[in-house]
Amino acid sequence: AKEFPELTAQMQKLGVTGMEGVQSLASMLQIANKGTDSASAAANNLKNFLSKMAAPEAIKNFKEMGVDVVGV
Repeated sequence: AKEFPELTAQMQKLGVTGMEGVQSLASMLQIANKGTDSASAAANNLKNFLSKMAAPEAIKNFKEMGVDVVGV
């Protein structure tokens, strides 16, 4: 729960907000938790992943490949 505000901010950068964002985060955290030894580690891994995906350089690189990251 303490990492949730940072995670929702990362999701907002990708254009996912509201209940859709909460539901997506809950699902992502459940999956991430299966690969780690603690919920905190899972949240940290997910936060790192989302921050990399929301980085301007990543969005630019995907756009050059014809993928709209925010749209997907």
